[in-house]
Amino acid sequence: MATPMSLNICSLPSDPLLHVLSYLNYDDLCRCRCTCKRLKELAGEDELWKRQSSIWWLSTSCSSSTWRRHFKEQFKNLGRYIKSYGVLYRTWARLEAFLAEHCPRLLTSIKAGATERELDEIEVKIRYPLPNDVRCSYRMHNGQKLVGPGLMGCMSISNHMRSEYLLDLQTASDCFQEYSGMYGCLPLTLCIHTGCSQFMALSEREGYLRGQVFYPSQAADT
Repeated sequence: MATPMSLNICSLPSDPLLHVLSYLNYDDLCRCRCTCKRLKELAGEDELWKRQSSIWWLSTSCSSSTWRRHFKEQFKNLGRYIKSYGVLYRTWARLEAFLAEHCPRLLTSIKAGATERELDEIEVKIRYPLPNDVRCSYRMHNGQKLVGPGLMGCMSISNHMRSEYLLDLQTASDCFQEYSGMYGCLPLTLCIHTGCSQFMALSEREGYLRGQVFYPSQAADT
């Protein structure tokens, strides 16, 4: 009687294994590479990392010698934002496309993104960490110049004008609130016609949830 052949990873064909690996996340692929020589080789296949780069970094072209290296370089630069990067990138891209068609002047007022070092320095200055998705958004665009229409809305209300600008990091940190009722609140916008701002709570000291965005007058009414 023939002895049954034992089944293990090494005896399976590559194609079905690669198909299974294609369903894994980037961190699971990295774990697979640590299990055995066979999986280390298969989990390093470039097509798998092309897919991961497309999912997480929305990459359509490879900026390095391999897709795996491309993914690693992107992760080194933006890894802490990997869960929010795709959503925010698409949102900014849609907004830019809309402004390019309907309001080019406003588009030119949007500033380039901040660096990690600048974000770190702002956190040291205000003594609070920024939410990760907020940091990610500032990496893409660091507010806007206070010229022309405001990004957050420009309209005539009754007998006055309202134009709300998205503040850059430096301006926002200069106006960081540390008085009773507003401790730990960072301004995000400014209407130069009314002086009103939207704030984001970086502390729960005043009863806000961390990351909550609000107008002080509206918060007081609720």
